[in-house]
Amino acid sequence: IRKVKELLPDPSTIDDPKERKSVESRIVRSENKIRTEKAIGLSISADNTKLGKVTNFSLPAGNNFRLGACPGATETCEELCYAKGALFQMNEWRYFVNWAYVQLWPDRFVDAFDEVDMSQVVRVHAGGDFYSTEYIDLWIEIAKRNPETRFYAYTRSWQDGKGNIQREFVEALDRLSKVENWRLILSLDHDTGIPPNNLIPLALRAWLATE
Repeated sequence: IRKVKELLPDPSTIDDPKERKSVESRIVRSENKIRTEKAIGLSISADNTKLGKVTNFSLPAGNNFRLGACPGATETCEELCYAKGALFQMNEWRYFVNWAYVQLWPDRFVDAFDEVDMSQVVRVHAGGDFYSTEYIDLWIEIAKRNPETRFYAYTRSWQDGKGNIQREFVEALDRLSKVENWRLILSLDHDTGIPPNNLIPLALRAWLATE
């Protein structure tokens, strides 16, 4: 629990007073949950109101985790992100524990999916994104261990939030897109711009709806 708490964001790095106060209260809520729960571990949901009966795995989203779980977040998606809404914030501490768990125990993270009764389709990151190349490789391993399951995810990690291509991420995402039971979708808006067609050839493209 101590190691998990050490990964919580530092509110003093947030300039906006309103956002800083929000983060402070959410940290207190997360700490209280972590401290009082009899057991904490991965939270893998069997369904939700948007996806229905589709297994999904989420990480925390928003400015306070921008340098962690959402390295490709743009100003546009930060503004419109549904994963920063009240419904997600009620369970944000669970998504934070997911984020901490995969950093602290990556091998256990992969093994955990051997024990999950997943649906035929798994949505990766209803909230959050691919935050490191090592993390991407973990999902490659999970998919290879579960060849009968289809995995998919939207991602902005191919760029840095301002449209500058992140080559290291692109190489890892390209590997992911080549896994037979993975479908990768590059998420776009006017801040990201349009990536070259040959950037990740097997990935689909999807524009963020702003209206």
